[in-house]
Amino acid sequence: MPDDAIGDAFFANHTWTMEIFDIASNSNAVIDECRAMNRFAAATNDDSGTLTSVKMKVSAKNAFFGYFPFINRLKQLTLEEISNRKLQNMNSVELILESFESTFSLYSTSNSSVTFEGVDICLAELLSQKLNFSLKTFPRDGEFFGSQLPNGSFSGAIGRISRRETDFAMVGFFIKDYGTPELDFSTPLYSDQLCVVVKKAERIHAVEIPLLIFDTKLWIFCFFVMFLSSGFMFFLRNLNVKRGKVKKKSPFDAPIVALKGFFSISMHDLPIVTNERLFLACLLMFSVIVLSMFQSNLANFYIKPLYYRDIDTLEQLDAQIDQIIVQHRAIMDDAFPDNVSQTMTNLKMKLQLDNLIDDDDLMNSLSHFKRRGCITRRANTFIEEAKYYIREQLHLVDECPRSYNLAFIMPKDSYLNERLNEVLGRIVASGLIQKWTSEMVFNQTMKNLKIFSELQNVNFRTLTLEDLQLSFYVLLAGILMSVIVLIFESCIKSERNE
Repeated sequence: MPDDAIGDAFFANHTWTMEIFDIASNSNAVIDECRAMNRFAAATNDDSGTLTSVKMKVSAKNAFFGYFPFINRLKQLTLEEISNRKLQNMNSVELILESFESTFSLYSTSNSSVTFEGVDICLAELLSQKLNFSLKTFPRDGEFFGSQLPNGSFSGAIGRISRRETDFAMVGFFIKDYGTPELDFSTPLYSDQLCVVVKKAERIHAVEIPLLIFDTKLWIFCFFVMFLSSGFMFFLRNLNVKRGKVKKKSPFDAPIVALKGFFSISMHDLPIVTNERLFLACLLMFSVIVLSMFQSNLANFYIKPLYYRDIDTLEQLDAQIDQIIVQHRAIMDDAFPDNVSQTMTNLKMKLQLDNLIDDDDLMNSLSHFKRRGCITRRANTFIEEAKYYIREQLHLVDECPRSYNLAFIMPKDSYLNERLNEVLGRIVASGLIQKWTSEMVFNQTMKNLKIFSELQNVNFRTLTLEDLQLSFYVLLAGILMSVIVLIFESCIKSERNE
C-alpha cells in the first residue's frame, strides 16, 4: 500500500495500466492478494505480462483502482482519471530496444564498447526523456532486420519483437507486410527509396575524346564548311584568272590555300586579289573560333575524365547487369514487384542474397565488376556510401523500383503504442527529423572533406602516354601514308623511264 506521504500529485505524474478493478467491499477492508497484470514485467504464463501481488486498504465501496507497475502500487481512481488515462512517466523503467547499423543508425567502436548515433538514436533518446524510461540495447547479431525462416518462425529484430523479447526497434523499418501479425508500426517517420547501385561507367579512351568534343551535327557542318570553302576559293581563283588578275597555276593551288586557312596553317604566298584576301580573312576568323573551342575542351577533358553513359533506367539495368546482391532477406520478396512488367520479373530473377558480406567489401567489389549491382537505400548515397560516388567509383541508377515510408516496430497491441505514436507524431510535425537528417549529411560531408578537396581542387595533372596516344597514332598514320605515296611515285617514275 502506498505511504500516506505519497499524495495524489505523485500518482498524477506516474503511469498506470489498463487494468481497472471494481472492488465492492466494506469500508477499511484489507485485500491481501489483489493480483494485477504487470505488462512491463517479463512474460511467464501470459504473453502480455506477469501477475503481480499487491496489498491495498479499501476505503470506499464500489471503488475503482488502477495499478501502477513502475512502483507496484494501486490507487483509487476517479471517473475523470479513468477516461483520461495516458502514459506519462515510466519511472526510469528499463526498456530493451533493438539497435543495429542502418542508414540513420550508425555505430562506432572504442575500447570494446559499441556506440550508436544518427536520426534513429536521436528519436529514441528524445522518447526516453519524454516518457522517462532508460534504454538498454539488445546485443547485435548477424540477422539485423530478420526474416521468416523455413519453419515459419522469424529471425532477427522481427522475431524478437514478435515474441516480445524486446520492447521496440529504434531502427527504421519499411512499412510493409513482413508475414507476421504480431507487429505494430509506429507513426511513419520518413520516406526512402530502394535503388540499385552499379559500377560507374568506364572512362572514355583518349583516342575517342577528340571525336566526342563536337556532336555529330557539328562535325558534319565543319566538314561541309571545309569543302565549301575549298570549292568557293577554287571558283574565285578561276574567275580572277579569266579577268587577268592572277596567272593560272595548278588547279589544287586555290583549295590548298583555303584548307590552310581553315586549319589556321601559316602561309608564305598570300593571295594578291582583294576578294580572295577578304574571304581568306573571314575563313581564318572562323577557324580561330572553332579551333580555340576545340583545344580548350580537349585540354579540359584530359584534366577531368570523361565517362561513357551510365545506367539510368531499369531496362538498361536488365540488359547490362547479370547479378544484383541483396544483404537482407526481407527485401528479396518485393524489391522488384511481380506481374508489373517483364523487366521487373527479369530483375527479380537476378537477385542473390549475401547477408554475410560487409558494406565496404560489397561496395569495393561493385567498383571492380561491371555486370554486378546491389540493392541500397537512396539515403545511403548521402551518408555512408558518399565517398564512393565522390570518387566516381559507383553510380546510383536514377529509376528506383520501390518507395517506402519507414517507422519503428513494436509488439502487437503494445502498451507503448498509443503514447509512443503521439510523441513521435509531434516530433515529425516539428521538423526535427529533417534537422537531424541534414546534420548527418553535413557531418558525413565533413568526414569526406579531404576527398572533396583532392578531387575538386585539381589545378595540375601530369599527362601520360595514354592521354596523348591519339597524337602518336596520327603521326604513325602520316608516316604510313608518306611511305605509300613514296612507293607509288617511285613506281610511276620507273614506268616513265622504261
